Amino acid sequence: GLSYDFKEAERKIFTYERGSALNGDGGMFSTIQDYQRFVRWMLSLEDNRIVPKDLKQSFCQTDHLARQGLAMPEDFLGFASGFGLGTYVTPQGLCGWSGLANTHFVCDQRTGRYAIAM
Repeated sequence: GLSYDFKEAERKIFTYERGSALNGDGGMFSTIQDYQRFVRWMLSLEDNRIVPKDLKQSFCQTDHLARQGLAMPEDFLGFASGFGLGTYVTPQGLCGWSGLANTHFVCDQRTGRYAIAM
């Protein structure tokens, strides 16, 4: 039969791996249902007790690069986009994120539709 010699990676990328540096993932694990709740929360731009409406808009509607006269290279994502606070944003009203563990979401602010890939 076939055999493989697996070697431990030199660079640790998740904080739960022994010897890794601190990362934003914090060793957090979740479900697609939790991700769905988060995206639905991003789409609902009403004020709430935790995050005000204007801060949510900064995450998923405001292109902070354009305000500085900058742009994200089109070949970075394969389409023209700007940068919200942690998400990419497009003039067509899309925002999304591609995570370290190959998780992705995109949502349409105009229609309320979204897609999640894990």
